Amino acid sequence: MRRLLVCLSLLIGFVASVSCADPCEPDCSKGIRQRVEDVVTIVCETSQEAWSIESKAEVISSKIDDLTDIIAPELWSIESKAEVISSKIDTITPELAPELWSIESKAEVISSKIDILVVRDGSCGTTPITQQTIISESGSYCLANEIDTSINPGAPVIAINASDVVIDFNGHVAHGRVEIGNGADQIIMLNGVIDATHKFVVASPEDYCVTATNCSNLVLRSMTLRDAEIGLDVMGTVTKLTIENSIITNNSKYGVRLTDGVAVRLTETIFYDGLYTATGFAMTEGGNGFDIRGCLFEANALGIYMNDVHSGHIEGVVLSTNQYGGLLIKDSHAVDIQNVEATRAHHGDNPAAEGRAGNGFAISGGHAIEISESFVAGYDH
Repeated sequence: MRRLLVCLSLLIGFVASVSCADPCEPDCSKGIRQRVEDVVTIVCETSQEAWSIESKAEVISSKIDDLTDIIAPELWSIESKAEVISSKIDTITPELAPELWSIESKAEVISSKIDILVVRDGSCGTTPITQQTIISESGSYCLANEIDTSINPGAPVIAINASDVVIDFNGHVAHGRVEIGNGADQIIMLNGVIDATHKFVVASPEDYCVTATNCSNLVLRSMTLRDAEIGLDVMGTVTKLTIENSIITNNSKYGVRLTDGVAVRLTETIFYDGLYTATGFAMTEGGNGFDIRGCLFEANALGIYMNDVHSGHIEGVVLSTNQYGGLLIKDSHAVDIQNVEATRAHHGDNPAAEGRAGNGFAISGGHAIEISESFVAGYDH
């Protein structure tokens, strides 16, 4: 606005100062008119620029409001969030006057947002993945687009041959399987879909969405694993597996299968088959320490199966319409089951199961299995 007033003052002064030796001379009059028109144009452009600055401020405010949940809270400190916001503002409107955005106002905007920030524009702030790839170095990666196995059919869509790797799927789909190398540690995958059906070249689906051997500190957060025989298969020992806020669906044999799990945590995750052929979650062969909370196991052949596992807790879980049983525990001990609901599928959901009996909770062998505040309906037991 100040610039507009200054320009208007200059215009008035300019017009007042312009004269011709002969005002009636056509060339002189034409020159004066042209110069006045030029100055008026400058004034109009200045006015538009002032309006543009104000509107850009509103655009920035709206862009910040669009920042939403992708990056895990623990990966970003308040300081780094401030840097991200500042960088986004500078990128979106490089012309915007710096004085319009103080450090205090940026901090205030950040504090009003949730703890997980990202722009859902398909961009990657870390190392981008744009096609079928092999990761051989530690670091943070993210998908810049949907990827598939068209480059090398039969190979993993992503092969992870390093430790300390974070992959943000950025809302995109990877068609194929993700293979984690033997002994990998600190692998985090979040915010996307692994679809075992190949989009190109190979017609048959993969056996796995994710496979790993003897890994530790494996985290799946806000992921969907679908359309494989096994959603996640960990062979050997897995130490500290976390699956949270995810969907494991339409996998024909197992949603998740562990042969030897230590410190396994499942929270707020859906295990859904729909065809009554798969076991939602299976943990066997000496597993030690598990915590399953707030999960839904629905329309599977069997919801949860545990054999020779020790020291675990299951709480706030719903086992709904699993055809042959909600929870089966064999030869295990020190398992606490609290506030779990098991309801059986109607035979109409799967006519092939007519006449076959199942159990809400089935416990065979072992000791120190405690069940409290739980509910079973529609099963034999």
